[in-house]
Amino acid sequence: MEIDTILKTIQDSCNDYIGQNLEYILTELEQNKTMLDNNFSEIKIDHIDKNSWGVYVFYINPKEKISTYDDLNNLWQTDLNDKRLYSPSVIKSRFKALNIGQSTCFYVGKSENLASRISQHIHQRTKYTTYGLKISEHNRLHSSNTFEYSYFITKENPACRFKDGMKCLLVTLERHLRDKLHPLIGKQ
Repeated sequence: MEIDTILKTIQDSCNDYIGQNLEYILTELEQNKTMLDNNFSEIKIDHIDKNSWGVYVFYINPKEKISTYDDLNNLWQTDLNDKRLYSPSVIKSRFKALNIGQSTCFYVGKSENLASRISQHIHQRTKYTTYGLKISEHNRLHSSNTFEYSYFITKENPACRFKDGMKCLLVTLERHLRDKLHPLIGKQ
């Protein structure tokens, strides 16, 4: 059997699983939403077991309308002192006006340790080069908006023999969620 055939079979299996379970996953994401207050130093992600594999989503909830891509980009790329912040870029083609009270998908990601990765996105400083949102540093943006995060656990501490398959599933699930939720920030 050719490697391309094997890879297609694996990818098709991941797509089939996600296709059959996407509504359940979206419901779980909705139920797991957790509001972040703007005192980020007090936020602890201790309700997710260590080594839980899965996907996570960050949402933005505007308190004031953000009408243009340039407005969002300026809020995201600079702090209250106009210092440039280095974080993932706003995806111009995905931007639509953000209305007051309208929760919008901000970022989608995957991890083999959800609690740690979500915490990094919230607490990590922009001086670190690790790819991440670093939300607590973006004081210009969170001074007039609130954020939420959510997660879906695919497996807690999978057995070693399943880890490669889990990685394929996570990559595919992240892509499906990105296509469905259209996050404003990211690499893709």
